[in-house]
Amino acid sequence: MNPRKLFMLGLYPEGALSSYLIAPYILKSYLISKPAISNTLSCEVFCSGVNAANSKIIEELEHARPDYVGICCYSWNIEKVLEIIRELRTKLSTKVLYILGGPEITEQRIKTFPATSIADYYIMGEGERPLYSLLSKILNCNDETDLPAKGIYKIDRIGDEGTRVTNLDEIPSVYMSEVIPEKLYARRQAFIETQRGCRFKCKYCVYHKHLSKITYYSLDRVSEEINFLVKNKGLQALRFLDGIFTSDDGGSTWKVRTSEYGVIDMEFKPGDANIVYASTYGFSGTNSIIKSTDGGVTWNLLHQINNTYRLNIEVTPKAPNYIYCLSAATDAGFNSIEVSDDEGNSWTEVSDLSTAGNVLGWYYGSSGDTGGQGIYDLALAVSPKDENLLFTGGINIWKSTTMGTDLDLNTHWFGYDSKPFVHADIHDLKFSPSGKRLYACNDGGISFTANNGADWTDLTNGINITQFYRLSSSDSYPSVIIAGAQDNGSSGLIDGTWKHLSAGDGMECLVHPTNPQRIYTSIYYGTFYRSNNGGQNYSTIITRKTTGENSGWVTPFVLNPSNPSTLLCGHQNVWINRRGGDVGQWSKISDFGSSQVLKAIAVAPSDSNVIYACNTTTLFVTYDGGLNWNNILTSGSSSLTYIVVDPKRPERIWVTKSGFTLSDKVWEYDGENWINISGNLPNIPVNTIAYQKNSPDRLYVGTDFGVYYSDYNSAYWEKFGTGMPNLVVNELEINYSSKTMLRAATYGRGVWECEVMDCNLPQPVINIFGDTEFCEGKSVKLELEGDYDNFVWSNGEQTKSITVKDNGAYSVIIFNDNGCNAKSQAVNVKVNQNRIMSVTADLGHFALCGDETALELRASIGFDQYLWSTGETTRRITITEPGDYYVLGITDDGCQTNSDTLHIVRSDNPTKPSINRDGRILTASDGYSYQWYRNGKKITDSTGQTYTLSEEDIAIFKVEIFNEAGCSNFSDDFDVENSVNEYDNNSNHLSISPNPNFGKFHVNFKGIISSDAQLEILDLTGQIVYIDNIILSNNSLELNLTNIPTGSYILRIITKDKIYTQKWIKN
Repeated sequence: MNPRKLFMLGLYPEGALSSYLIAPYILKSYLISKPAISNTLSCEVFCSGVNAANSKIIEELEHARPDYVGICCYSWNIEKVLEIIRELRTKLSTKVLYILGGPEITEQRIKTFPATSIADYYIMGEGERPLYSLLSKILNCNDETDLPAKGIYKIDRIGDEGTRVTNLDEIPSVYMSEVIPEKLYARRQAFIETQRGCRFKCKYCVYHKHLSKITYYSLDRVSEEINFLVKNKGLQALRFLDGIFTSDDGGSTWKVRTSEYGVIDMEFKPGDANIVYASTYGFSGTNSIIKSTDGGVTWNLLHQINNTYRLNIEVTPKAPNYIYCLSAATDAGFNSIEVSDDEGNSWTEVSDLSTAGNVLGWYYGSSGDTGGQGIYDLALAVSPKDENLLFTGGINIWKSTTMGTDLDLNTHWFGYDSKPFVHADIHDLKFSPSGKRLYACNDGGISFTANNGADWTDLTNGINITQFYRLSSSDSYPSVIIAGAQDNGSSGLIDGTWKHLSAGDGMECLVHPTNPQRIYTSIYYGTFYRSNNGGQNYSTIITRKTTGENSGWVTPFVLNPSNPSTLLCGHQNVWINRRGGDVGQWSKISDFGSSQVLKAIAVAPSDSNVIYACNTTTLFVTYDGGLNWNNILTSGSSSLTYIVVDPKRPERIWVTKSGFTLSDKVWEYDGENWINISGNLPNIPVNTIAYQKNSPDRLYVGTDFGVYYSDYNSAYWEKFGTGMPNLVVNELEINYSSKTMLRAATYGRGVWECEVMDCNLPQPVINIFGDTEFCEGKSVKLELEGDYDNFVWSNGEQTKSITVKDNGAYSVIIFNDNGCNAKSQAVNVKVNQNRIMSVTADLGHFALCGDETALELRASIGFDQYLWSTGETTRRITITEPGDYYVLGITDDGCQTNSDTLHIVRSDNPTKPSINRDGRILTASDGYSYQWYRNGKKITDSTGQTYTLSEEDIAIFKVEIFNEAGCSNFSDDFDVENSVNEYDNNSNHLSISPNPNFGKFHVNFKGIISSDAQLEILDLTGQIVYIDNIILSNNSLELNLTNIPTGSYILRIITKDKIYTQKWIKN
């Protein structure tokens, strides 16, 4: 049976430090660790900026075709969430269930949701166990009539919906379990959750007062996660979600000192290690500077700055009492610089946006240069020798010699106004102790100045850590390579030396095949440049403004192989320029009608009228140069990534796919049919593909784990080449010159090359005995034709014939004495899974109990045909007589599954049970089995004859007992009015008069030794309807509760060491 799909959506705030929310990935890691549902539920997470178009988000959901949609709700995205739910209910199947959770989901907030945006289920509080419990129930339902009651699921007073995870180490790490996709490490930073909870216990908070204030991950767990991220993922920044830690033994052990603030920067006062300052970041709009005078053990608030997302602080030994603060505004642009000259007791704003301009902007800080990336990159340095000399870092570096009152642009990310080039995104600025050097850490590496910013030098040239997206070379000039990289712009290997060609984040790039002076480079989201002098000067040739369309982070851009003056660019549609990229010469040659951006374009080398283009879900082709387009593929759960065309047959192509769907990696299209040649490729994303000319259909693919090759249409893949680490390979290109070289653009270790293979043995043949598509449990025989001394099957067997029982592409490889090999064409075997057939009964038991005359039996959904032992062929049948019953289900592909045989008997119901209480123990009268209920809800795992009360169990209980046939009977309600920690006789200490009353009554206290207490009024479901703090010195109290509904209530007095209750009735 195919697993159900949960699609979890996370909408992060624009300008956030990372392009994802960690919460849905934590939930996924917890769910997939549970064997009870991991085989029947697949989890997919999609994160997007909150400002993304609704249509883009909805397209992702439509493509995913989920059964359940879960969304994490926060203050910054709740309105967007409600809009999306409203639209999804008109787009997706009406059977899709919607689940909302997160800090913004409270009972009061839910009441404000419009009727068109109401979800089916709401998770309040920490979501792991409630969500797991809810999904377990849903997955065990045969149809929608069996679904659990819709509404709120939360961690306190939740009956059988789950409990809070108190040992956080139970939750698998999203990093070490590889739940976080590799692409989300692009920023080389990650968030680490170290604790949960709140030090306060507010009345209306979702954290119930009986839960511990704060729970922590163990230090071993946190340490293990840090080591994994730094050593295995090479991350450069780890951001702790909560707390300040201190260590007094060099970092061997750590103690949590405060969890009230989201701290992002800390400084010791020069000359006094007992005084520590810290600054915060957060999206509430107000951020703080705090101070410790005891080495970080205790902290106090110094200063707050409104309308900010992040604060960065700095000190200088030249003026040890001074503190400097650079703040980023809520648009991530510049807010202000403030200075204190008395350890933070008083502050002066020395500059703001109106006086200094936007020093965190992209260009030169003028009125048109709005916003910035201040939540992502924010840095401040003050000279250790001059308290007036400071530098700020955002996208660019600015300098002040007047303590921040006046600031001048010092460096620029693409050299604007002849300013020194320093790569964009400045994360840290540090002076050497002598003050002679200033170092800048940025997304491109490390630079320094030895003359206070007059000149800058890049220290990281030559380190092989570049994260390349694309590369290009020319067969005519094989020594020329250009490549586009994350953070390091576009670079070129020219005359044996790498040179910086253009700034920003480099993306797709091209070299003219016969003129290496003409090159094309690009930055993110489809802005392309042309240079006619090898990169000395550029002109912009196309942007999103040119087309009026959106485009991808890496936008596809190709030359026509038959006419290199013709360029094709992919935004939402295919755009063509037949004048070498001249401005004003672009025209649209497609109208796909989709808001998705294109992922890849390919032009057939043998017929330039044949053009292929794809977004992540759909592949199009035109055979007439763009006049008419056909949809030839709609992808499933995996995204399309790359296209390559057979150099001799324009109708034949290969495409690759990303994602983690096994055996959905590489596909061939012959003009009519799609053939899966994923074969034995590991279940990792495939990013690119290259075809070797004049070979036995030899293909090379670049994956998230290096390069693999396959040939002879075998669908058998082997790791290719030696020497290159297991890297993410984003693009492959074959350069045909004196040596035929395969070149790879890797994400993290630069550009690599290797000679291609040159083996062309005759292809072996496989004979097939039986059908290659069959139901689970059957098989097909494959046999190698002819006699060979040295061969091996793709599944590792080395016998002449093999018996195949599993899905996959099967081939055989033969070897000769010279080390060459040849692969057979693959035989694709499809095994149709047998679905699980189970039977449920409408009355919940398989017996005719008491005076019941009929019982409805329901078979599992998902079968095309049903055949009952009675001869009936409907999914549901009604029986009236005892006997043995079973059902056979047949799927639409012909696979059959029998249910277990059900032995239906006739039986009397058991005698009505009774409940007795002895202290904290409730005992039911004798039965075969039991189920306990609290306030009408089933209590999970409470199936014994006794139930042990906890201190929270002031509620109405009942028990259901069963006989051996499954027939049952319920006890009367049993009202537990006194908790196990209360006095045996509350009437000696607490009395209400009159009782019953109309809402006005008098409360007397006797022998209660406490000066103050908390008074609560609870209804019989346990919900608090009134709460107040009271003083007991007068031994009495008058209450007026005329505004609450009539009914029975519990009055509860909570002192520091006892709880007292008394039942009362309002008429």
